[in-house]
Amino acid sequence: MLRSATMVVKASKVERKSSYNTKLCSLPDIYSQILIVAADNVRSNQRYRRLRTTKAKRSAMAKRWLSRSHDGSTESV
Repeated sequence: MLRSATMVVKASKVERKSSYNTKLCSLPDIYSQILIVAADNVRSNQRYRRLRTTKAKRSAMAKRWLSRSHDGSTESV
């Protein structure tokens, strides 16, 4: 199996942002109406990952708290 000799070079972050900005600024010239929708998925993904990584710790803490509260002792946690 032979591989192609051409290599795809990824654009840098600055180049991608510049390209996106150029495209975005040219849209009003092309279209008479534009609907821009903002989607903030970063926070929900971060929250989901944080919950997943702390699930075991929270479960262990809950079990420990339940065992202390039902063993007859009066000390608070």
